[in-house]
Amino acid sequence: MKKGLLLALSGVLTALALLLAGLAIDVGRWQHGLAAGDVRFQGDPAVRDPWRAPTILPARVSRRLLAVDDDLLYRRAVRLFRLGRPNANPYEIGPLSLRAQAQAELTRALRVDRDGPRRAREANLLGVLFVIGSAVANREDSPTFFEGGITSFRSSIALDPRGEEAKFNLELALLRQREDVSLRNPVRSSGTGRGRGAGAGSEGGGY
Repeated sequence: MKKGLLLALSGVLTALALLLAGLAIDVGRWQHGLAAGDVRFQGDPAVRDPWRAPTILPARVSRRLLAVDDDLLYRRAVRLFRLGRPNANPYEIGPLSLRAQAQAELTRALRVDRDGPRRAREANLLGVLFVIGSAVANREDSPTFFEGGITSFRSSIALDPRGEEAKFNLELALLRQREDVSLRNPVRSSGTGRGRGAGAGSEGGGY
């Protein structure tokens, strides 16, 4: 009985040792796989799934045990963002579909990611997509998209107060929002050269 118990314990310890050894190898392989994938992505964003690693353990198991899923989710969302060509014509069907996918992935990443600075970058990119979406939305929904962008930029700044890109994007969004309000509510002249309607005040400081 005692011998059987020792054999069983030995088997468990052996299996645990093999698991730990496999994890140790997979750590290095995932580090290399992410770094090499980043290089491939910079060279050609259209490469399908550039971030991969030949793991010892099943890929899904090693990703979960090593907390690689968040890194992959962020990178795949950025890839979709880049493929959506945010500076292209917002009405192009191909990029429009990819931007919708990127928006869904960034929203998901923000919900599960635990890395503060990375979440700030995700919120900033999401804000850009909201602002772009306001251009193709109907007249009634466009302000809602724009508000979503402003909220996302502010969330990004709250997560990383040093994020200059989000601050710049927020300032541009607020400026454009004020211009849109001024166009919808034209200032009436009082004969003195000074308006009293919307947009007549000072611009404000911004970031």
